[in-house]
Amino acid sequence: MNVGKTLSSKLTVKAELWAAQFYDPAGNVRQYSADFALAYLAGPTLQFDAGTNIGLNRVPPRNADLRRRVEPFLT
Repeated sequence: MNVGKTLSSKLTVKAELWAAQFYDPAGNVRQYSADFALAYLAGPTLQFDAGTNIGLNRVPPRNADLRRRVEPFLT
């Protein structure tokens, strides 16, 4: 389940609750996390994204990332 909110024409925030369950003969794995992200539109073809995933149990790894997307120029 996720929720997103546009705060301005350049800024968006997102929150998500994530779950995955794997039923394997070697053992069941259940992963749960709360994920948060921010997207900032710096220019017409430049957007910065930042996010973090927080494990709600011991299985999923905790991580954070920062991304930059640049649109290719079309001639």
